[in-house]
Amino acid sequence: MKSTDRTDLLIFTDWYLPGYKAGGPVVSCANLVRALSERMRIAVVCGDRDYCEEQPYPNVKTNVWTRREHARVCYLSPEQRSYRRIAELIAESDPRTVYINGMFSKVFSLFPLLAVRRAQSRVILAPRGMLAPGALGLKSFKKRAFLTLAKGLGLYRGICFHATHHHEADHIRRVIGPKVQIQILPNLPSLPEAPVSRKREKERGNLRVLTVARIAREKNILFIAERLAEMPEDVSVHWVHVGPVYDSAYAEKCKSVRLPGNIAAEWRGALPPDDIQKCYAETDLFFLPTLGENYGHAIAESLLRGVPALISDATPHRNLAAKNAGADLPIDVPKAYTDFLVRIARMSEREYRASFGNLAADTRAALDIASTLRAYQKLFG
Repeated sequence: MKSTDRTDLLIFTDWYLPGYKAGGPVVSCANLVRALSERMRIAVVCGDRDYCEEQPYPNVKTNVWTRREHARVCYLSPEQRSYRRIAELIAESDPRTVYINGMFSKVFSLFPLLAVRRAQSRVILAPRGMLAPGALGLKSFKKRAFLTLAKGLGLYRGICFHATHHHEADHIRRVIGPKVQIQILPNLPSLPEAPVSRKREKERGNLRVLTVARIAREKNILFIAERLAEMPEDVSVHWVHVGPVYDSAYAEKCKSVRLPGNIAAEWRGALPPDDIQKCYAETDLFFLPTLGENYGHAIAESLLRGVPALISDATPHRNLAAKNAGADLPIDVPKAYTDFLVRIARMSEREYRASFGNLAADTRAALDIASTLRAYQKLFG
């Protein structure tokens, strides 16, 4: 830890620990704080309640700085989420670097961009995939109005954007401008503390499928139900979905898909991280044909736990078939998804282990965590 009292890194994010229902943005931020906390003084400003929740976190002090694990955290209640309060928190922290985790939040993105101009701080903004074509297409009028206002005020001039892969960097340049400053660094994954072993054997003709994602159009959950409805009668599938409902009308549409008797769907809702880890140990295949991810923590977690993934080609996780890690397929070829599901379903335990037995070890070996961490230290230093 540095000797000066000045905050090295001040993070603004809508949701933070102990929240978990927002998924990837919380995981990305928490992993970053955990990895850098021994070398930097870190502070986090966030909301006082979880994603889509009306009640604040229990046993969490609000509107004051409090210590949570690796950082000082200020959980803002709705009545305190003003521009003035954001400006005060920046002044109190005197940060060397301000890191904005997200793109379209008035309180935790726009207000910090406005207020930080008075401070001598470097600003880094992580869009978290929100500038991808698929993401921009949802609620596009509001998002484009937000971008027009921010660019008109010059809020993106002189700041650095954090992209997690070169595709996201292209999305940023297309929306913000060709000369924008961008640093490409992958997210830090959640590494299992100990090797994870599967708790079930793969039975030929049976398949246990897991999806971890909020129920929202951009996650393409309806596509999953439609593909499972096409499965032949000689295979049985148990599909477990974990994640909160973001779009209730869309959720009803997903749940109304008529599945044949050999296909079972289980909607478990949002679960704490420890319970989700138990789900990975009981599944054969992770399935998420998302319309776009800037990273996809749930995908990475499945691979690190030895579970192959069936995903779209709209994430940084590519060439899975060549790595014996699953498949990344185009959304406009739905039959390819059905065919892959059938192939895995018809595998025996011996065939399954021959294909995916080394997946967890291979995935972990391919990660260069030390190099990525050094790059983050340089970015925020």
